[in-house]
Amino acid sequence: MERVMLSCFLGGPCKSTITALFAAGDDVGEALAMAANSVGLKEMPLYEVEELEDCDWVLEVESQFKPVEVSQGLWIVPKWSQPPDAKALNVIIDPGLAFGTGEHPTTRLCLQWLHHVVSPGDKILDYGTGSGILSIAALKMGAAHAVGVDIDPVAISSAEYNASLNNLKPDTLQVYVAPADGDDPVPKEFTDFDVVAANILLNPLVELVGRITGYCKPGGLVGVSGILVEQVPQVKEAYSKYLEGIAVSYDNGWACVSGRKKRFVQTTAETTDSQELHS
Repeated sequence: MERVMLSCFLGGPCKSTITALFAAGDDVGEALAMAANSVGLKEMPLYEVEELEDCDWVLEVESQFKPVEVSQGLWIVPKWSQPPDAKALNVIIDPGLAFGTGEHPTTRLCLQWLHHVVSPGDKILDYGTGSGILSIAALKMGAAHAVGVDIDPVAISSAEYNASLNNLKPDTLQVYVAPADGDDPVPKEFTDFDVVAANILLNPLVELVGRITGYCKPGGLVGVSGILVEQVPQVKEAYSKYLEGIAVSYDNGWACVSGRKKRFVQTTAETTDSQELHS
């Protein structure tokens, strides 16, 4: 087994380092050249190859994930570990291929926000559910029902498996793959969510602002993350049309923007009509 340390310079002073594993004998240079070309890099990145001794890779991966307390009394626990506090709110997760193990700042920020806002009986939408960690945590906080959607079928399978690890009641968490044609991924019977969380990326957060906030009932709560600190102004501008009382929390260069759904959202057409009436 070989480990490759890949350093990429993507412009400016920022340096990114990626670690990848290859089987002995693989053509590392060819693989990296193809990867660089696929993302539009004009030059081959610098890289180092280190040969690793064989080991039990399952145990190696498991050793990297430990229980983490993301908020007071809220623990994210890998399925192979014992909860440090059996009386705490423990969310059991299998850190597989889907995003969301509690390690990343954006996941922590969303979990902390949910821990603060979820009330018993709430209906939750998790837009970009990944491992299902946010939905599962919200249900354990007392939410009555949660819906998760994701573009990746692997995430759907992961969320369903993690739900089973947490012994959730049948049908309290329902997950759906977002259709490729851009149609609404949430079934029509699920509307007016009390809490909507979206931990994705800047572009879809801004492009889908009307859809994401539209799932929330007036007076309900919306929290979005996957945002770098420098991207906060753009997100606040996009969501200020739909949300009031906007707040921002931060964690290691990342941010979560949250607010309450306005009871009346003025559309562009309404704004134009109003301007014409007063001209």
